[in-house]
Amino acid sequence: MHPTLRILLSPTSKPKCPPLHALTITLFTRPTCSLCTTAKHVLAQTWEKRHFEYREVDIMGPENGLGGREYEFDVPVVRVPSTHDRG
Repeated sequence: MHPTLRILLSPTSKPKCPPLHALTITLFTRPTCSLCTTAKHVLAQTWEKRHFEYREVDIMGPENGLGGREYEFDVPVVRVPSTHDRG
């Protein structure tokens, strides 16, 4: 596994250097999604150029309360907040 991807996938990892701007990128995914794996690799390459907080949401997981309805047929979905969303 690529070292940066390992960092992205680790829930306790934080970038060693502070990000230029606070930014959280959320990846909505589900098990056995090959396009989601590709999206993770692209995000890993992006993280090497500009660090960001990474959050991954399994749309089928019971902990998210979505029940698979949101983005059910659209995964992978990468959510990047607009400047208005970041406050």
